[in-house]
Amino acid sequence: MDQLHSNTEDNSRKRGTHLTLDERGAIQILNCQGLSLRSIEEILSFADKLNSRPRRVLGYHTPEDLFETFLDKAYAC
Repeated sequence: MDQLHSNTEDNSRKRGTHLTLDERGAIQILNCQGLSLRSIEEILSFADKLNSRPRRVLGYHTPEDLFETFLDKAYAC
C-alpha cells in the first residue's frame, strides 16, 4: 500500500523537525527536574495526543484549534 493513500494518520513528531519555543522551555524545565530525554519525549507525545483530541465540552473542537483561534484574535488587534 502506498503511504500517501493510507487511512491512518501519524501525528507524532518527525525526526529533524524544529521545536517551538514552548516545547524547548518544557524540555528544559523537565530536564532540570531530572527526567531523562526518553521520559520527556513520552510526556510531550502524550500531551500532543491529548491536545489534538476533540472534546465534547469544547463543542467537539480540539484544544489546539481553540488556542490557535484565540491567538489569531489576540494578534489581530
